[in-house]
Amino acid sequence: MTEINGFKIAKYNIHNLPDGVKYSTCPLCSAERKKKTQKCLSIHWDSGLAKCSHCGEVIQLHEFENKNKEVNYKIPEWSNETKLSDKVVKWFEGRGISQFVLRLMKIGEGVHFMPPNSSEEKGRNKNTIQFPYFRNGQIVDIKYRAGDKTFNLFKGAERMAYNLDNIQGQEVIYCVEGEPDVLAVMECGIHNVCSPPNGFTEKGNVNLDWLNNDVEHFINAKKIILAFDQDKPGRNGTNEFIRRFGAHKCFLVDLKDCKDSNDYLLAYGKESLKITLENHIEIPLDNVSAYNDHKKDVRDFFINGMPKGIVTKTMGNLDNWFSVNLGQTIMVTGIPSMGKSEVVDQITLSWAMNYDFKIAFASPENKPNVLHHQKLIRKLLGSVPKNKSDFNQSFEACEDFIQNHVTMIDADNGYDLEKVLLKAEELVYRKGINVLVLDPFNKIPYKGNVESITGNRVNDYTAKYHQLINQFETRFNVIVILVAHPVKMQKQESGKYLIPTFYDIKGGGEHYDMSHHGLVVHRDYDLGLTMMGTLKVKFQHLGENNKEFWFKYHVESGRLCNVIGEPVGIDGYKIEWDYDNWITKMLNKTNQKEIFNNNEDLEKNKDFFDNPKIEEDVPF
Repeated sequence: MTEINGFKIAKYNIHNLPDGVKYSTCPLCSAERKKKTQKCLSIHWDSGLAKCSHCGEVIQLHEFENKNKEVNYKIPEWSNETKLSDKVVKWFEGRGISQFVLRLMKIGEGVHFMPPNSSEEKGRNKNTIQFPYFRNGQIVDIKYRAGDKTFNLFKGAERMAYNLDNIQGQEVIYCVEGEPDVLAVMECGIHNVCSPPNGFTEKGNVNLDWLNNDVEHFINAKKIILAFDQDKPGRNGTNEFIRRFGAHKCFLVDLKDCKDSNDYLLAYGKESLKITLENHIEIPLDNVSAYNDHKKDVRDFFINGMPKGIVTKTMGNLDNWFSVNLGQTIMVTGIPSMGKSEVVDQITLSWAMNYDFKIAFASPENKPNVLHHQKLIRKLLGSVPKNKSDFNQSFEACEDFIQNHVTMIDADNGYDLEKVLLKAEELVYRKGINVLVLDPFNKIPYKGNVESITGNRVNDYTAKYHQLINQFETRFNVIVILVAHPVKMQKQESGKYLIPTFYDIKGGGEHYDMSHHGLVVHRDYDLGLTMMGTLKVKFQHLGENNKEFWFKYHVESGRLCNVIGEPVGIDGYKIEWDYDNWITKMLNKTNQKEIFNNNEDLEKNKDFFDNPKIEEDVPF
């Protein structure tokens, strides 16, 4: 075996497990157990993964070549010049950081072109503190910080964790938010500490793409100690780390009344910071809570009610009657060829645009992948490219969006629910997926211990299927969309098919009971419209049961466009056509200063260099 799912194997069977066996002892926990010889590890050689039923860990069987080696990142010029001006040294001393740590971390100083601050209209050259980022001793990126608190990373460089080399291979990793916080932790003698390159934000989904190439260090660590900033963005980052790597592995730090580790260092000193970091706190137990854990939300409920859930913002008719929360299942049914997959594609792409969700498709219905990808691209573009000239910047923006937000789960030897969920678990760690689509239910069977299912085999099988899905979505806070064809397709006297319900699906009663939500997709060929309906909405604040709403399918783009009002006859309705390129439209709405800070091409902004003199910045 040379590759799995397109990933080339660099080193085969890194744990030296008996080749080809389905069960073995766990290399992580068996040696420490009384039952050392119990075969608690379930091995899936075709997916390259194994899972221990005792410690719950997912183990990667092989070492893979890094696909991202093909990306041509830019490498900043850097020289090991650590002589700092008195102003910079004094500034760090004011933050409790010694020259010893500055030299250890190779902190530099120099002139760099920086984006404008809130009081400036143009960027300019400024004196900056320069934080170099290394991997295996080689420079990868540089963070520039000016005295007016403007920041910039080297354009085109790979984004990665700060102080990566000091966490590689460590069983315990401390995570803080910002380079000064890393230095503060190192001041108290703890060096296995890192920081994200850009911190976290209040808006949207937490972006952890900078973890992708180095995620194995976090997966293999026994403890991840989270000491991110104690504000809303920091809490968002903490929650996302816990979601990805599990409450059993993540621990919290009590920073008392301080915002971050550097503030704590200044307020209480090195020894106290070291003690509070080492006396980290376990995450509260799952599925156990008391009233005080919810008191604030309960009081808010009485005043404001429960907030609406996640909506598409591209399918207003659906949004009026349906929304969803993370960690829930949506069943989508409908007669074959009525457009279920098209609906699911549009819903999930809309979530990706509006919430920065990452989506994984396990979709035998949409193979080969090239056909599925072209459908997704058309939806984003609002059109079909006719010739090579249409592969322009707008088209490439759609391609980049798909690359960053969509992953396909393939199965050369047939799909298996347990293997798909195992792969999805790995994608939570590596990509941070928020949505898993299983399309359709009957082509992704549960192949586990079906012999143990007794009684009504269909109902018991369906219940077991949903139990596995519920366990996955609850543990990782992921939305699972399950597409199911009805087995009963009943006709009216007119010859038209009746609109199916949950009970027209095989095992329908269990599907209804164990799913949070149900949607039906049905085409009215006489009207030329697509009807959607809510078969089940579990919670009242998320929508309403048994509502119907209408869309017009646009063949070229594959989009479902809103029908205004109830359709009356063939011509008795209006359509809210949408031909915009969604990604271009989304990017145009992005704050321009934010675009500048992250992506601006300085060659296109030479007019900003209208004053060659370097102005003095405070404090350095």
